[in-house]
Amino acid sequence: MSKLWKNYDSKSAYDGYFTKDNKLRKHATIISSILERYGKKKLQEIENNCQSTISARGINFRVYAANNRAEEKKWPLDIIPRIIPKKQWNKVTKGLKQRVKALNLFIDDVYNNKKIFKDNIVPKEIIFKSPYYVKECEGFSPKYKAWSNISGVDLIRNKNGDYLVLEDNLRVPSGVSYMLENRMVMRDVFPELFT
Repeated sequence: MSKLWKNYDSKSAYDGYFTKDNKLRKHATIISSILERYGKKKLQEIENNCQSTISARGINFRVYAANNRAEEKKWPLDIIPRIIPKKQWNKVTKGLKQRVKALNLFIDDVYNNKKIFKDNIVPKEIIFKSPYYVKECEGFSPKYKAWSNISGVDLIRNKNGDYLVLEDNLRVPSGVSYMLENRMVMRDVFPELFT
């Protein structure tokens, strides 16, 4: 590990590259050596190229202020990849599949059997007064009960490194397109990370 990192505090939050005692994690060795080889100045240049590419491609997202006015923001892209070892990814994948299935079954129950209301799990006013509740869907059930065919589940990590769900995006998860754009931009600007 280079001298640049000797005063780095990896105790206050989970760090995918360093342990709490500032030792490089095994799964971060290859990417860390690539980053060190490039050095701070070259990485800043890659970061600038990344932002220029994002601007040139017009990759923006919309943020709504309190007065419901939309404001366009440039898409932020961190060139330092998050590393998820295969064993952790397999566990996350299993949990996400289970979660998406549960969400689809919840929606199907709301429009059909309504058991969730009968069992007093969720107050029906929350659902029936929602502007997204579509009365015309009552009694309908799509094939495989797949109400949400593409789900954008936002994950974060707590201080211990455990994955938590920040939110579920079931209507039109724009994050899917951003993920694809991120990969294309990184492939063009920093291809060595893809090896």
